Amino acid sequence: MSFGFAPEELRELRAAFAEEAREHLEAIDDALASLEAAPAVNEAAAWAELLRQLHTIKGSAGAVELDDVSRSAHALEDQVVALRASAPPDAAALELLRRNIELLRRNIVLPAPPPERPTAERRADEPPEGERRRVVERRATEAIQLRVEVERVDALMDAVGELVIDRTRVARRLQELDGCTRDLAALRHGLRALARTSTDPLAARRLAELEAELAEGVGNLGRAVAGMADDADGLRRTSQVLQEGLQGVRMMSVGRLFSRAAAALAEMGRRAGKDVRLVTDGDETNVDKVLVERIGDPLMHLLRNAVAHGIESPEARAQAGKPIAGRVRLAAMQRGHQLVLEISDDGAGIDRERVRAALLASGRFSVEQAAALEGEALDRAVLEERVSTRDTADDLAGRGVGLDAVRAAIARLGGVISVVSAPGAGTRFTVRVPLATSITQALLFKVGGQVYAVPATAVIETAQIEPDAVQRGGEEGERVSVHDEVLPLVRLGALLGAPTPPSSRRWAVVVEHEGLRFAFTCDKVVGPREIVVKALGPLLAPLPLYAGATISGAGKVQLIIELSTLVAHARAGATLGTRPGDQAGRRVLVADDSRSLRESAALLLSQGGYRVDTVPDGWDAWELLQDQRFDLLITDVEMPRLDGCELTSRVRHDPDLQHMSVLVMSARTGEATRHRAIAAGADGFLAKPLRRRPLLDAVLAALSARG
Repeated sequence: MSFGFAPEELRELRAAFAEEAREHLEAIDDALASLEAAPAVNEAAAWAELLRQLHTIKGSAGAVELDDVSRSAHALEDQVVALRASAPPDAAALELLRRNIELLRRNIVLPAPPPERPTAERRADEPPEGERRRVVERRATEAIQLRVEVERVDALMDAVGELVIDRTRVARRLQELDGCTRDLAALRHGLRALARTSTDPLAARRLAELEAELAEGVGNLGRAVAGMADDADGLRRTSQVLQEGLQGVRMMSVGRLFSRAAAALAEMGRRAGKDVRLVTDGDETNVDKVLVERIGDPLMHLLRNAVAHGIESPEARAQAGKPIAGRVRLAAMQRGHQLVLEISDDGAGIDRERVRAALLASGRFSVEQAAALEGEALDRAVLEERVSTRDTADDLAGRGVGLDAVRAAIARLGGVISVVSAPGAGTRFTVRVPLATSITQALLFKVGGQVYAVPATAVIETAQIEPDAVQRGGEEGERVSVHDEVLPLVRLGALLGAPTPPSSRRWAVVVEHEGLRFAFTCDKVVGPREIVVKALGPLLAPLPLYAGATISGAGKVQLIIELSTLVAHARAGATLGTRPGDQAGRRVLVADDSRSLRESAALLLSQGGYRVDTVPDGWDAWELLQDQRFDLLITDVEMPRLDGCELTSRVRHDPDLQHMSVLVMSARTGEATRHRAIAAGADGFLAKPLRRRPLLDAVLAALSARG
């Protein structure tokens, strides 16, 4: 049966469907493999994935008039539902399902290309030879277009991402070299002062010569660093031009997607017996081609939802005084680094009482929880898994498959979806996804000594907060006052299981995500950075708290926080406390450049019931003390960058650390060394090598002395 598409339109639509169907069938194969494993891996998720993918194939096939494929997919949905109800299925049942899916795969083929016309023939509407020659000459003067596979452009974008990482590393090396230049300059001034005060003329002359040589070396190094900085800036500009150029190659108008949506919506309306008209806005908005392809399925789900759940029947619309033709509006716009899509209809709106009943039927909400939901909170519930307001399944909707799949698909793109509905007046879904998902702007911050990131587009502001700014307790959980605005608060450190930092002051990062403005705490704000987003490995991918990862200039992995997870905690009002067992033992930090001594000290202290961290240098210890709280510091005297006495002095002059206990240890047990350690502020002195009983006694005494 034909629905009025022109042959060329239908051929193009079916070609696009066949390409997309291959990806859906690959996902179906993966889900089947999980079910066939012994024991089954994530069985519930595998059944849900099968239904989602088959549901998508069914709807998409119907949209391009492939009725046989649509009916086959619908029958397979019935088979999957029956198998899930009788779980665990036996091997024979799964094998039958696999054979039926293989039959579906064979029915999905690319349309045959149009036959070549003989060169001697000419269509009646074809221009004569002279006109054809002029057309060819005109085209020869136009820009030459080159078709390139998206995979090749993606590979180049990956290379640009690595170039951005390399650029960050170069910038870090420049900072280190600049620090070396300053250190050498300080050493030069010290030599000059020593030469002036020396009473030995020969030594003074030699020191002056060394100072002059060092001055020349410092000057040469400074010029080299300045030149390298210029080169790094040139690398930054070149990589940015390359990045923008490749992104431009991948850009296309969203109007192509809208054209496909218009054809599909018309077919959906005919199947449902409804007159549905599509109005588009922002067709000229340019977006990444890959993004257009990936957003296509969620968009079709939302259009099917508008026809199946939103637009009323012609009789109902007439009775309500509405135009017989239902109206669906599809709009696209660019907001900063985001693509915003709005899909709205003028239908009946969300039936909130049926949503409430569906929440109860899903088993995921109690009667009290479902009754407490009102207004927009109840509207958002249609995005939950296994929530459907349809009693029966048909070609357009059913089985609770659809909107939860839309939310999951958009989340995989780093985006969010929100919904607003007015009873009797219609529903509007708003989708926000980043224009580029590989290289993006982020805000970096520290929690528990580790660096994390969130998308910069979601950040409103950052501010330091005092303890009295936090409002504790209550049904809504903790809230914080930031610049006279009271916001829900999420303690990210507790969520990550990080130790409490020594300072009582915290940083709050205010973000807006999924229609909610809230704040989360961190220990320190590092600042905005351009980052390269990497996919998570199999170990971290299942964790909902992380959306991806990036690599710092020092080569360290930095995790990207999934804001949707923080939104769930903020809306739930969960008060996140410290981890159980955080106070089970006092925390001790050991700083020594000898690995064997660090390990032996850690072993002895652990046997005494203490929780121990070790670092190889005084400077590493100082940095760690800024991020984490310790009860006691045990430090060696002689270390490369910052010795133990200098470290102890810094601790005693820091308002947040000055009450911490400090023990200094050394193999030099002379009176001068002991006196220097005590003068710096140490609570005691330990002689190397360490012995278990003297060590534990000294630790207990130092901790007791400072409470």
